[in-house]
Amino acid sequence: SAPALSVSISMTGIIKSKIINFDHDKIPVHNRSLPRLIDVPLTSIIPDQYTLMINATNQIGTATVYNNTFYVPGLNVTVTMKTGNTTINTGDNFTFTCMATGNVNFTILIDNSTSTDKHDRLIMGEMKNGSQMFNFTKTSYLDDRTTFQCIVNIQQKKFMSNVTTISVLYPPVIGIPVVSGGYPKSSHTISLSVYANPNNYTVTWLRNNIKIKPDKKIKTSNSSFNITSLQCDDNGTYTVVVNNTKGSASKTFLIMVFEGPEFLEGDNATSIWTEMEEGKDGVLQCTVIKSYPKVTQLVVIPDGENVNVIK
Repeated sequence: SAPALSVSISMTGIIKSKIINFDHDKIPVHNRSLPRLIDVPLTSIIPDQYTLMINATNQIGTATVYNNTFYVPGLNVTVTMKTGNTTINTGDNFTFTCMATGNVNFTILIDNSTSTDKHDRLIMGEMKNGSQMFNFTKTSYLDDRTTFQCIVNIQQKKFMSNVTTISVLYPPVIGIPVVSGGYPKSSHTISLSVYANPNNYTVTWLRNNIKIKPDKKIKTSNSSFNITSLQCDDNGTYTVVVNNTKGSASKTFLIMVFEGPEFLEGDNATSIWTEMEEGKDGVLQCTVIKSYPKVTQLVVIPDGENVNVIK
């Protein structure tokens, strides 16, 4: 019922709120032509849903005359990752920065996942001009060869940065059976697993703190220890030492050669026939002279009629 005096226009993320006043020197009319509303190219806008709202004011009051939401496809968001040194020592932090055009939120993929416990060690910095710093803390040898990637999710689109892989340097970590064994004249092999970075490590095998020299009977390598024919004197404690430029590690292991048990000839318990005097206690002597492992229990098995006489 009255011509518009002005309109206010807003479109968050694209148009800064503005007010356009109309010239009333001439006779007012109801139809007005608005100037160009959007002064930035749509291809430079982050893809998203945007709402355009226009409120008109006349002598009576103000009312919303246009309110519509639509999707602006925009331009592909460029996501990049900036890092420092990707080769670090165990215990150091790995620092990287995610950067993208526009005001976005970053998701970090660690080893192509967003749900591992490694994310508990990821500390996020403040977002500044589309840039955000991250610190991956408390690195260990288990983090060696871990990958990182910055992701931006907008609507149904996913924008990804380059993938960065870190190299964590650490001293050797050894895996070897603590106890193993075999029977005389049998061949016995012990496998050794080593994790190390750098992986150009050296392996030394010892017995009684003396370096073992490989021969026809004993063969050693960076991954195994082999005795071709076990003998009783091979029983004992051995040590493996692994070194690289970041440190060393050692493990002690036991080799047992099983034998026996063997009884002392001449004891009455080992004789075919032993005489005892009626009415008196009889003692059976049974001496083990050779056994490995050591005998922990001797059991005497009488015939069925005298099962209760043994103490």
